Amino acid sequence: MKKSLLAVFFFLFNNSAVHAQDYPDFGLPSKEELALKECSFDKDAGAVVLMNEAFSYSEDNLQLITTHHVRIKILKQSGIKAANITIPFYRIDYFERIIHLEAVTINVGDDGKISAQQVSKKSFYTTKINDILGQINFTFPEVKPGSIVEYQYQSIMKSYWGLSDWYFQEEIPVIASRYHLKMISDKLFNYQVIKNEGMQVTVLPETNKIFFEMRDIPGLSSSSEPYMDAKSDNIQRVNIQIGDYNSRWSSGQIGTLHSTWPMLNSRLLFQKGLGLQIMATISGVDSLLEKVKSLPSEMEKMTTIYDYVRSNMNWNNIYRKFSADGVNDAWQKHTGSSGDINMILINLLNKAKLKVYPLLVSQRFNGKVDTTYAYADQFNSVFACVEIKGRRYIIDGTDKYTPVNYFPESILNTTTFLIDRLSGELINVTADEMSFQLHIDLDAQVTNDGLIKGNAVINNQGYAAIMKYREYEKDTAKFRDRYVQQKDNTLEISSFSLQHTTIDSLPLVEKFDFSSNLNGTGDYKFIPTNLFTELEKNPFISDKRFSDINFGYNRNINFTAVIKIPEGFIVDGLPANLTLAFPEKDINLSRQFNFNKSTNTINYTLKIDFNKNLYKASEYSLLKDRYKKIFNLLEEKIVLKKKL
Repeated sequence: MKKSLLAVFFFLFNNSAVHAQDYPDFGLPSKEELALKECSFDKDAGAVVLMNEAFSYSEDNLQLITTHHVRIKILKQSGIKAANITIPFYRIDYFERIIHLEAVTINVGDDGKISAQQVSKKSFYTTKINDILGQINFTFPEVKPGSIVEYQYQSIMKSYWGLSDWYFQEEIPVIASRYHLKMISDKLFNYQVIKNEGMQVTVLPETNKIFFEMRDIPGLSSSSEPYMDAKSDNIQRVNIQIGDYNSRWSSGQIGTLHSTWPMLNSRLLFQKGLGLQIMATISGVDSLLEKVKSLPSEMEKMTTIYDYVRSNMNWNNIYRKFSADGVNDAWQKHTGSSGDINMILINLLNKAKLKVYPLLVSQRFNGKVDTTYAYADQFNSVFACVEIKGRRYIIDGTDKYTPVNYFPESILNTTTFLIDRLSGELINVTADEMSFQLHIDLDAQVTNDGLIKGNAVINNQGYAAIMKYREYEKDTAKFRDRYVQQKDNTLEISSFSLQHTTIDSLPLVEKFDFSSNLNGTGDYKFIPTNLFTELEKNPFISDKRFSDINFGYNRNINFTAVIKIPEGFIVDGLPANLTLAFPEKDINLSRQFNFNKSTNTINYTLKIDFNKNLYKASEYSLLKDRYKKIFNLLEEKIVLKKKL
């Protein structure tokens, strides 16, 4: 009788000389897997992970060896993209190697015969992501609904510092996910299972060994759960942390697990690439510092240095929380990582006699910080924190668009760690009075042939301006056309112009002319009441939600319109004037319509205040209900009727 998969895994687990080829059922799916037509717990899924399993161990108390085995069933045409595989790895200093990579496509013909097509090794492409990461890409051949695609490989890392969390959940549903870990004896090891209530997980610990398994896990994607931060924050997973141990590769690293945050703070103060760079010499900045010395206020000094660093340093798109080769080296090259640029910023602010501190950050895409563990590797970058007259300013030298009086959007509602000469401090970053402000003014008229046209002036302030500065610089043409792309109608934009595109302390003003055919039926035409508000589509329509909702900042949207009605039409119906205020006061909406018969014009005002920017996943049903009511109101139309 064939061994059960669980028994096989325990056999592998207790025999350390395991290689990727040793998964005994590689390329041998079961009859049930071959016959599977749909995922039992997600009928709409285009593909499902039948099995994702791995085993991590060491043969010499130094290298970390992990074998991986993945089997996927393609259920529908929409799931074929699941056959495009990416395997990331650490390329820096040849820290990680991927070996014994094998992949096969398995199909069942109309005659019931099973065929297997091996993926050619020539199909495996290795590419560079950045100086730290690389990836192997490949696509399975002959994939169609009903195919099973399967691959296995072995990862060899120079040390256990590469040990990462295990993720049970993926974008597509997973039937079985298993992970075995064998720790070397002299390591401090902690783990934490993160799962939603109702999800079951098996944990079988032994001395220096542990096994995890979860089954029937729904898929999780950012497209189905908008306003989600790092998927790793919300995914069903095992968080794994390791302490210090005798490793040649780990010498000089700052990822060690410390017993307290003050202990970590003390170590970071004397870390070569971080604390010791605050006082390092930077050549060629004397004239800047002399200029700054003559400025009358600390605010002007901070702003001048911030702008100077942003203008003179180019970011290489690598995130680091330290300066690898030192701030002077990066300054002379005028390029560097986030750690290089922000340590230069901190260094210059300090030399200008400002009260500045390095601030370790875990940006929203990187994941939440677990304050239970004093662990520097939870953070992905370092920013500058400046204190002026009791107020703290957080600035990032890689950010070309955020002014000094606004916190970088990437760290809103996150926990940061301020490094000082005392004990350090954990700081929760919230936007407080900083908000997204959008004010739309329309002057429009309806023509007798059913066209609405006019001009729009849109004032963007706060985070609205910051986001649009960034979009405008990235792709000017796409920025201009985004209103057309958002609406499925005949909207045309002309005479588009922007004001204050280079002054980040002033509102970004958009001005343009527009025209569009009105929808209608018979003698009736319908004027939309939701124009250019950037609330085109309700993002919260899914029945379930795994992740928290992080808008980052509060939002204020104000809309005013004056619409001239032609003599050939009468106003047959206006939406009701109303105020919508929820008991928790997290969202307020008010609107007013007024028809002036003497001028034949409709005056319309809409105001929506989103006063809460962070919702727990458990609050999703409440938020979903709020948005349903709001978008139902926004979809209401002004009704015009042709005169007889």
